[in-house]
Amino acid sequence: MSYNRAARGEFLANGLGKAADLDALEQAYGIVLITDVSETEIDDVARRLQAAFLGDPLGRAVHLPDARILATAFLKAETLATGDLQLFKRATDLGLSASFVGTGKAAVRAAAYIPRPVTIPSGP
Repeated sequence: MSYNRAARGEFLANGLGKAADLDALEQAYGIVLITDVSETEIDDVARRLQAAFLGDPLGRAVHLPDARILATAFLKAETLATGDLQLFKRATDLGLSASFVGTGKAAVRAAAYIPRPVTIPSGP
């Protein structure tokens, strides 16, 4: 498993955990920080992923922090694992491979979610 700098920043900024917690996850599960995708690549793809929802009749959107997390999964063609139901839904709407790792009612909702596909605009 891996995570990008955007996920790291969100984890630390939102008080979800501390750097020591990430270190512990790395040690226990072999989770590694992705270093082979540039911030420029992530930002470019994140904008494309956000653009896929522009003018969406259902009002769906992806905010930049989430779009940056999704961008790495897109660029590396890897499965995204998340406990965030909305992020899971937007990932599947974008056609990304995603696994919901949450519990309770959110897990039931994730299992029942039917993606409503959007088209990701072409890159430069």
